[in-house]
Amino acid sequence: LNDLDKFPLKLKDLIIMDVDLQQAPDKIVWQSSVASKDIPFFGLSGDLISEPLHISSSFVPYQHTHMCIDPSGRGTDETGICIASTISGMIYVHQLVGITGGYSDACLKQIAKLVIEYRIPLVRVESNFGDGLFTKVLIPYLVNNVGRVGVEEFKVSGQKETRIIDTLEPVMSLHRIVMDKKVLRDKENQIQISRIHRGRGALAHDDRIDVLASTVSFYKDHMALSTDSSFEKIKKEIWEKTVKDWQHNFRASDYVKCSGATRVTFSNQNKAKGGNQWGW
Repeated sequence: LNDLDKFPLKLKDLIIMDVDLQQAPDKIVWQSSVASKDIPFFGLSGDLISEPLHISSSFVPYQHTHMCIDPSGRGTDETGICIASTISGMIYVHQLVGITGGYSDACLKQIAKLVIEYRIPLVRVESNFGDGLFTKVLIPYLVNNVGRVGVEEFKVSGQKETRIIDTLEPVMSLHRIVMDKKVLRDKENQIQISRIHRGRGALAHDDRIDVLASTVSFYKDHMALSTDSSFEKIKKEIWEKTVKDWQHNFRASDYVKCSGATRVTFSNQNKAKGGNQWGW
């Protein structure tokens, strides 16, 4: 019981599933009563990893995707990388990894590969370490190996452990974070999430949980959204765009094949040639 109070972040509050690169289901029902048999468990006693009770078969595209980086030096610390998307107040974590090597070509190459694989439009880099030096090294590397990608810096402040917990705990307790299964198959990810507490130096390595908190903080404005009403609004916008495109295509041609049938529109040219008033 003391451990449950001391370590506030619970793995059971996360939603674990296979996360698509471009879209997400419009309805996910969280549950924490049945432990997943697909993912090894490295958390604390009394906690568990569970998969959703229900996942909708209807999908909608993400509103935003980005990569967040917490740089490190050449020591034992890792460069923490988190790739996530958001839609309707939900955050979908595609990747949460740590890369050793600091400013090395090997580290930069792995970052570039992830940017390409996940089609990242924006990379955010914590500039506290090295006073923004990592960004200065990263930008030309991405330009030469990836192409045009948005890169911006951000700073963090305050005691690290308190900042991380205050950012993640309310969002996790609302079950707004969805993690890809491969993220929690990583033992280090489970340890950093489940073992952090408010004492200084709580973790020997905290690069991954730190960059996860920065990612969630970036999307904090989305947390005020009602997931159900927001999904309905998005689906309505998609439907209206579909209808608008259909109407535009309908006017663009007199004859349009559609599911084996043929739509016919009025043609002044046909009427002039002696056709009936409908231009058949």
